[in-house]
Amino acid sequence: MELHHLRSFVRVVEAGSIASCSDDEPTLAELEREVGTRLLERREASVTPTDAGFRFFREAQKSLRHAELAVQSTRHSQLQGQVSVGIPPTIAVVLGV
Repeated sequence: MELHHLRSFVRVVEAGSIASCSDDEPTLAELEREVGTRLLERREASVTPTDAGFRFFREAQKSLRHAELAVQSTRHSQLQGQVSVGIPPTIAVVLGV
C-alpha cells in the first residue's frame, strides 16, 4: 500500500463523493482489493465509509500526518552553515596544492 492510496481514500471520504475526486476511483478499487473488504458504501451521488472504512479513514489520516511530520522534521534538521578545517603548515604544503 502506498501513500497515494491513503491520500485518495481520505480525499474521497472528506468530499463525500467519488465524482468530485474521479481520478481516485481506480486507486480506491485497488485499495479495497488490497485491504480485502469494502471501505465505502456507494449511493447515487455520494459515498459514506463502512464501519471498516471509518476505522481505516482514521488510521489513514494518522499515517498521512506521520509521513508529513517525518518530511518536515528532516527538512528542519538539515545542517547549514560553514565548516572550517585547520591544517598544520607542514601538511598544508602537500594538501594545499
